[in-house]
Amino acid sequence: MGFLRRITADGTVPVTFCRMLPYAGTPIEEGLAQEGRLRGRVENPDYDFLDPRIHSYFEALNRLVAHWTNGSDALLNQLNFAWHEYGVLRNLFPPLADLPSYERCLRTITRRSNEYLLTLVEDVANAFENDCWRVPSAVEVQAASQRFGAQLLAERNAFVLQNQETLLACLGAASRAQGVAAASHLEA
Repeated sequence: MGFLRRITADGTVPVTFCRMLPYAGTPIEEGLAQEGRLRGRVENPDYDFLDPRIHSYFEALNRLVAHWTNGSDALLNQLNFAWHEYGVLRNLFPPLADLPSYERCLRTITRRSNEYLLTLVEDVANAFENDCWRVPSAVEVQAASQRFGAQLLAERNAFVLQNQETLLACLGAASRAQGVAAASHLEA
């Protein structure tokens, strides 16, 4: 957890994690197969943990964070999209009003959501270790995810609205240039 906290501390990347994937042809896949723990198929490999308590922990954590990490509307995907879009806006458009401020907003939302998620992972681990379930419910975690997502959407929409004329002008110019290039290619 300390490693994940360090590499995501600046808020430029959302936290994500999963269990190790035993890719076909790797020593890990071979070892799991020899131990009789490998399940699934080549395109969807799976395995059993050695300690059933780890499996229980993994399943409980996955249920809690499913809305956060899985699906097209998952907060993880929304944050990744926002950061990719920011990169396109920064690198392919003329300077946009308040782009540094928008970046700070993205960093803050990402940093806070990372902190929430990493704290949750630690809390669930502690609950398993101490056999004491004092962690948020899946509904509470989903609500937190939705709050971060709503804040992200509001900031993004405000930034795009503020820069709408510049963005549309650039896209229009690019579209016209592409049309001219296509017409030139057809004439040749």
